[in-house]
Amino acid sequence: MFVKVKYGDEKEQLCNTYCRNDIFLEFVKSQCQCQPEDVIDLADERGLIKHLRRFPQDYAKDFLKDRETLILLSIVTINQLSSQSEDSLESPPLKFNTTELEEIKQARSRSRNAYLTKRSSARRGARMVSRKN
Repeated sequence: MFVKVKYGDEKEQLCNTYCRNDIFLEFVKSQCQCQPEDVIDLADERGLIKHLRRFPQDYAKDFLKDRETLILLSIVTINQLSSQSEDSLESPPLKFNTTELEEIKQARSRSRNAYLTKRSSARRGARMVSRKN
């Protein structure tokens, strides 16, 4: 089973997912020109983060779909941000053209709005049931 990882200036890397998440992420890091100290994860094209690093002993194939296209993310913690001035922040290992980045943001926003709408509808339904009782 393979996935395609997008990174850098419109570059792509084909990766085998039949291995543990920690090994998979180390391979992605080495192939996609990341620094050894970088903390990475992957997101699908809708912007949903896969959180592979939270489950290092599980297999990547259990989290990813065959032939899925993923986007490499550089994870920056709040502690890292507060210890650097705004001028010295480094950009992540990704460089997207503006259109592609905007499409990802819009898809993520649509997904979140759909979730909130469903959640709100479910709450309204629960309130109506409780009023009838």
